[in-house]
Amino acid sequence: MNPNTNTPNIIHPNQPSAPITPGTVPPSAPAPVPSNVKPPKKQKIWVWIVAVLVVLAAAGGGYYYYKHYYHKAKPVATTSAKRDISLIRVGISDGSVSPYYPDPNSTASVGDIEIQDQIFEGLIGYQGGNKFVPLLATSWTNPNESTWIFTLRPNVKFHSGHTMTATDVKYSIDNFKDTSYGSSNDYGSTIKATTILAPDKIQITTDGPDPTLLGRLAVLDIIDSHNAKQSDPTNGTGPYTLKPGTDPSKSGIIDLVAYDNYWGGHVYSRELQFSFPTDENQGATLLKDHKLDIYSDFSETSVLKSLQQANISTIQLPATAVSLFQLNTKLAGSPLTNLAFRQALNLALNRDALITASGKQGTPINQLVPVSIPGYDRDISVPKQNITQAKALIAQSGIKNPTLTLSYTDEDALGKEAQTELAAIGVTLKLNPIADLDSFYSQVADGKLEMSYYGFGTAVLDASDVLQSFSKNPNFDDPTFDQVLTSANQTIDAQKHIQLLQKASQILSQDVAVIPVSTDNYYTGLTLKGANMTADIPSVNLGVYFWKIYQR
Repeated sequence: MNPNTNTPNIIHPNQPSAPITPGTVPPSAPAPVPSNVKPPKKQKIWVWIVAVLVVLAAAGGGYYYYKHYYHKAKPVATTSAKRDISLIRVGISDGSVSPYYPDPNSTASVGDIEIQDQIFEGLIGYQGGNKFVPLLATSWTNPNESTWIFTLRPNVKFHSGHTMTATDVKYSIDNFKDTSYGSSNDYGSTIKATTILAPDKIQITTDGPDPTLLGRLAVLDIIDSHNAKQSDPTNGTGPYTLKPGTDPSKSGIIDLVAYDNYWGGHVYSRELQFSFPTDENQGATLLKDHKLDIYSDFSETSVLKSLQQANISTIQLPATAVSLFQLNTKLAGSPLTNLAFRQALNLALNRDALITASGKQGTPINQLVPVSIPGYDRDISVPKQNITQAKALIAQSGIKNPTLTLSYTDEDALGKEAQTELAAIGVTLKLNPIADLDSFYSQVADGKLEMSYYGFGTAVLDASDVLQSFSKNPNFDDPTFDQVLTSANQTIDAQKHIQLLQKASQILSQDVAVIPVSTDNYYTGLTLKGANMTADIPSVNLGVYFWKIYQR
């Protein structure tokens, strides 16, 4: 605890040294991706204004981080005894206790993952939000580019009492790829076969080199093969299990209790109570009334100001997604088919003003890849608004009295700001709000909208996942981009992989297929006093392994 502020000791790799002032745009800081969100089936998009983000980014940037950042955690010396915390009340957007998607055609929310990561575990875990560490596997090797051999942790018990073996790992991976366990996701898509080499060894063969496999395995939970009920919490190996008698459908609360036979050691936070406020305004009220200890997913400037005024501690979470204007460069008759015209739009828009108009927290950016994700290119700078140059490009395009239609969901203020800015260069922008999210997603994915605004995240902490959605996209098509991205996805060498991803980003930027506006910044509010915790899991929620939280 900080003796001067009486605030919790929050350890986060991206927390600034100076306090964050809600209501202002914090400085950009290195951060991990995705964010634990699962994208829509047709195209990986999510609208960041919605509390339930729709791009599952719970995984990590596979081989790159394994090659360059992986290391075992070093013990941290403490000056005082660690004490248990009897109960932590956590507010999140929503969630369930299923390790996989209840419906193969649905998506998992951020809340799902925040809860699942306490009950279920994969072969790989996270440290500090951007490093892979062993979890249910103790080590791994690559005999060749398409083969991975994992040594399993001994004496791991499922909550059912069974001991985990390679049979359970094979069962989990094979069933994860089965339709009943959510084949609409991409996390098992590159796994060709799983082979048991010994009771404590499993071989995974991929369909060609996959530099992001570790990230995929970080979100693939291992469950008890003796119990075929996919969502039964006794299938897990994690530090928590469902409290007997808990019925979320009646109480609206998911209550987890410590599993005292946990292989990782003593579980310091003895009970977790997850509830689901309707929005961040209600979450803020519950924090102020001391009815919650933690609420994540704050992004609205006005709400953050109210927390600051109430002396509620907040921490900035890693920026894991980008909000952008999607330009349909293939729509017949649209001025967006003209490159000079698209370049003019990029120079006419004022990113800072757009962020302010949105009422959300963000940092200006000009590429799809946030700074911490492998593939981010520091040479792609954010252009300054230049009306004179933008007008010259409009003249160069030869397009007279251009008109565009901008579609979005609940972004009227931002839309009106963009309308004003483009009017300065002679472009008429018509606003087309679409209330139904599914309809909006579908129309963007099918290339039916001329210009749209949404948020975009990654399912693995690697730029290949973000960029892949623009390969043979209905809104954009560039054979050179496709070729470079294919090469990146087939290159397991870390340096070459990153270089190719950066080249793909440069092509996308030069073509102005999208106009990125900002990385989306989220915050967690806390009223826990004297608690020591580390943010390890990349997420727009707090992203902690709760069992490690202790009181000094």
